[in-house]
Amino acid sequence: MQESFAQVYSSKPDDELLALAADPDCLVEEARRILEAELGRRNLERPVPLGGERSGPTRVETRWGAWRILRIASGLASFVTSALVAVMLFGAFSYAHRYHRLTPPNFLELAILFSVITALSLVGAGLLIVGAVKSK
Repeated sequence: MQESFAQVYSSKPDDELLALAADPDCLVEEARRILEAELGRRNLERPVPLGGERSGPTRVETRWGAWRILRIASGLASFVTSALVAVMLFGAFSYAHRYHRLTPPNFLELAILFSVITALSLVGAGLLIVGAVKSK
């Protein structure tokens, strides 16, 4: 019987042997031993059994996963949006001040308020980008 297992396994292609080795519970002990020997003879690594633990990274653990790219993209979008809002506010305040639509005290209060809001949103977007790039 040992010879018949050896003959069958030696005639099978690598992918069929690896498929058999992935589910060793379906084999009798003698067949398992001969399969291990054939895998060793061909320098094939024994695959992880079905339902077993995997040693490599999963899709979620990859360096540039979908969530990480999404976080970076949202940070960049927030950064660009904040910069555009800052430029538009500067233009609006300059226009209003030039044509005396805003009095100097109102202009100063609004300018400080929007400058603080814009600076905070730029810092938040930058932190979002840095956090996404540094995440593991």
